[in-house]
Amino acid sequence: MRVTETLKKNKRKILADFIVAPRTRPNTKVCDTQDLTLVSYARKYEKSNKIVLVVSGFMRTEEKTDEKPNIVRHYNTTKGGTGNFDKFCHSCTVAGKTCRWPAKYFCGILDQTIVNARIFVKFKLKNDGNDAKVMAIDCLENLYAHLVTSYLEQGYAVGTLRKNVRLGMAGIKKKDIGAERALVRINVPSAMRCVL
Repeated sequence: MRVTETLKKNKRKILADFIVAPRTRPNTKVCDTQDLTLVSYARKYEKSNKIVLVVSGFMRTEEKTDEKPNIVRHYNTTKGGTGNFDKFCHSCTVAGKTCRWPAKYFCGILDQTIVNARIFVKFKLKNDGNDAKVMAIDCLENLYAHLVTSYLEQGYAVGTLRKNVRLGMAGIKKKDIGAERALVRINVPSAMRCVL
């Protein structure tokens, strides 16, 4: 498998020498298997006992550039996209505070969908020769409108909806309420009502 990823220190199969921070800095320890290379790297100016564990099936080298292993450099150059993606997801998120994991999971999927939709819209505009800016909030509103419109149409067609719900749906759909047929309210005299 061709992957370069960081590891946490609590994995049982990692050698004890790789988890303990050395006294001399910078320090690099490398362990090779048939498929993977594990690098334990202690940075030069780190005051705490922090080490970085990087495992790679993509690069199989022990070479260093400026006292930093090339595997760590490869990780730093390629994983910047993941950090930016997470930053974009959290900048315009739909997730609220909830303890229900299915809701958090679904909101996370929506956040990722919004970021991907914005990227696709930017590429489409660029291919068409338009260099207009694509704002995250505009992309979010367009995506919501696309996802919700069919359900609003179905719900709006129901004749037994309450007036305030119907008006709210019309406001979301930006429909002209005056053009719709007038909502008739049936007034029942108080003598005909059931009273307990």
